[in-house]
Amino acid sequence: MIMLSKEKVDEMMKLKGNVKGVILKGHFDYIRDLKGEKGIVLVEKRLKELGYPTKAKEIIPTNWYSEALACLIVLVCAEVFNWNQEDVREMAYQSPKYSFIVKLLMQHFVDIEKSFKLAPIYWRKNFDFAKMEVGGFNKKEKYGIIKLVGFHKYHPLICEYHRAYFKKIAEIMLGQRKVEVLHSKCLFRGDDCEEFKITWK
Repeated sequence: MIMLSKEKVDEMMKLKGNVKGVILKGHFDYIRDLKGEKGIVLVEKRLKELGYPTKAKEIIPTNWYSEALACLIVLVCAEVFNWNQEDVREMAYQSPKYSFIVKLLMQHFVDIEKSFKLAPIYWRKNFDFAKMEVGGFNKKEKYGIIKLVGFHKYHPLICEYHRAYFKKIAEIMLGQRKVEVLHSKCLFRGDDCEEFKITWK
């Protein structure tokens, strides 16, 4: 169970970096499907209480919004719905189906190796900070490594969110083959970047 304090939230919200609104809209679409309009109201109320009022219906997918706000929406969900890590991972795992950008990109991801090469381009189109790098790829040994360099320490639950998100994307690219994702480096463990090793069978 997570309990958000105004002090910690304010500290996180000072972190610079923006993301396209399609990410935030996807969060709210998931909340609506899972909890209905009452769930949206609960999340919006808590965001306002914390000092960052945000209305789901006002999110414009192509506009830029604070990545900290996108993370805060996930954390507020964890608090108001009493979610654990698995619940947050499920939100991330389902998120690609709410993104028209991901759906569009998936039409061109016909090969796992090509997909890894295109991933940093996708990142640059949707995030105006940090960068995604391919830290390694071996098709024969069936693994690839994704690194987020210059990312921020938002919250450990966001690491879990990314882990599940990369798992789902890899499953889509591989045609639902068995995929595992190891969070091999983490800013919260003192590493210099976020790193995820994706393996498949």
